[in-house]
Amino acid sequence: MPFPRQARTMDSSTNASDHSIRPSRWYLLYFALAAFDVLAVTVSWGLNHYSSQIFRETAEVNRYWSERLFDVAQLENSASRANVAVNVAFEHGLVERQRGLFDNEMSFFDARVDHLRRELAGTPHPEPALPAIETQLNTALTHQVKMRALATEVFRRIKTDDDPAAAAQMAGFDRETAFMGETVRTMRSDISDIVSGHIDQQAQFALRLRRWEMLIGMAIVGMVMGIAAYGYRLARAMTRLDKARLDALSELTQRQHAIDAASIVAMTDRDGRILSVNDKFVEISGYTANELVGKTHRVIRSDVHDEAFFEDLWKTISMGRIWRGDICNRRKDGSLYWVNTTIVPLRDSAGEITRFMSLRVDITQRKQVEQELRDSQQKLQATLSSIEDLIFVLDEAGRIVEFHAQEDQLYVPPEQFMGRRVDECLPAIAATPLNLALNEIKRGDVTSQCDYCLPHGEEDRWFNASCSPKTDLDGRYCGATVVVRDITQRKIAEAEIVAASRAKSEFLANMSHEIRTPMTSILGYTELLMHDESVRE
Repeated sequence: MPFPRQARTMDSSTNASDHSIRPSRWYLLYFALAAFDVLAVTVSWGLNHYSSQIFRETAEVNRYWSERLFDVAQLENSASRANVAVNVAFEHGLVERQRGLFDNEMSFFDARVDHLRRELAGTPHPEPALPAIETQLNTALTHQVKMRALATEVFRRIKTDDDPAAAAQMAGFDRETAFMGETVRTMRSDISDIVSGHIDQQAQFALRLRRWEMLIGMAIVGMVMGIAAYGYRLARAMTRLDKARLDALSELTQRQHAIDAASIVAMTDRDGRILSVNDKFVEISGYTANELVGKTHRVIRSDVHDEAFFEDLWKTISMGRIWRGDICNRRKDGSLYWVNTTIVPLRDSAGEITRFMSLRVDITQRKQVEQELRDSQQKLQATLSSIEDLIFVLDEAGRIVEFHAQEDQLYVPPEQFMGRRVDECLPAIAATPLNLALNEIKRGDVTSQCDYCLPHGEEDRWFNASCSPKTDLDGRYCGATVVVRDITQRKIAEAEIVAASRAKSEFLANMSHEIRTPMTSILGYTELLMHDESVRE
């Protein structure tokens, strides 16, 4: 019978679930919007803070390296002024005055080099090119030392009016001045590249920042559009949800009717008391629904199963697992019937087991057939046990798959021939005739027989094998049945008959010889007497 109480319960639960879905989605949307607002504000604040920090750091770095660029420019100017002082002394004299100017410039150069070296050593903004700049600074200082030594020689040669020597020293001085100028220009170029690189980084960061601002703006616009689209989709989804709920309720009702029509259904509470049954339960048990509701299944329990069987059943379903098995029940009239049973625990929204649904299928006829099959198998086994012949069943490939024989009748133990062909477990003297017989039935012969001999202890035993083919439903060969019979006694009897026949033949031959000699004499005398009688006449 249908379960109106259950149907009402499931209908109400469906409605409840629908109502719980709708506001929860709106709550999720509100939370998403609030989270997006917080995220947008946080990202904007973070970008502003990060950009301000980057701009401050970039400005500080640019200021620092601009100062170093100024220091290098002063070094270059100082070297140029020192070169001018020496050249003026070489061309116009005024050695003492120009020498003082040169010494002042060299002192200034040394001071700027020391200042620049300290700044580079303690820089808070290290750069990959810093080691190269320090190397160039040391190189410039080396050229400055050589310039000072050469300038001293130039001034000394001018004072002694040694113009050729002064000119030679002046050429060396100009060369060192050029080297130092090249080194300082290289140093200035590297520092300029550092400043340009930071300016480029700042420009790139500003570009990325604008892109992020654009993305945030687009995200806000997209969010507004998404809210509008979601509202439209939500309205359509609500309509579809109502239709789906009605369809699901209709399908559930149809499934209940299908289950009622095909299965024996009962619903019980956690204590095992029957809450409802369907018409098939009433029909097979012989009880009315009123006689069953409120009672446990003990009312239909038979004595086929012991208490341990039902204890295991209750232990399984009480743990929330599905139980499956065959149960023998008793009808109201006392007759027995078998059902294949599936018991499913049902849970509430909190996950607690509240009821059990049992679905049963009548398998009484199947059980009767199984019992008849067991009886037939027992009779067949008894019949086979009374047969002294050995029976082997072979598959299509000639492998032994079944056998019937006593252990003392087997030439080899079963583990040595099961799953193997006869030529794999028997000597050639037996395997060869057996394979010939099997090949004959494969070609279409109804049966084929062969005799073979096997050594057994200190004697040889003879066997007769009768091979019969097995065919499938289409008449194709699918194996063979081989019946083996011990014919040793028959072979012995045949041998004895052959020996007796041979002895008889030899005896008759000897007796014929013994009788032939006197008979010949008698016949001779008889002929002689007959001859004499004819003469007298």
